[in-house]
Amino acid sequence: MKKLYFLFSFSVFSLAALAQNPVPNPDFESWTGSTPNNWSVVSAANTVTKETPGYGSASAAKLTAVATSVVPILTSANNGFAVSHGYSNLELWYKASFVGSDVCNISVSFLDGSNQTIGAGSKAVGTSTSTFTHVIVPITITGTPV
Repeated sequence: MKKLYFLFSFSVFSLAALAQNPVPNPDFESWTGSTPNNWSVVSAANTVTKETPGYGSASAAKLTAVATSVVPILTSANNGFAVSHGYSNLELWYKASFVGSDVCNISVSFLDGSNQTIGAGSKAVGTSTSTFTHVIVPITITGTPV
């Protein structure tokens, strides 16, 4: 079984300036070389690539499963980014051509200033679709920022 992991790491701080658009490069419009800006790629070579067009934008991040012991991971860079409050869900759009028991695992974590988890959510997506499909990942906040 091949699995794709799509991870977000959110840090909770009270910075109102970042509240307007908390996800840096959310549409994967800006790339430097083969890596989307403000995102880190931990994977085998060429498992995360730029795909055009994206949903409502010119590009998207494409994750490709390969036969390897290294699992492709796309995560927010620099240990996440600051947001002004905990969110109740993460929304995204995907399209995929899964084979057999392939699945994409989406995870979201909220960390406080001491790197303690104060909220999380996850969802497994395994339904193939040739058009962009909306997904909501519920997030449960279990603590308060420190």
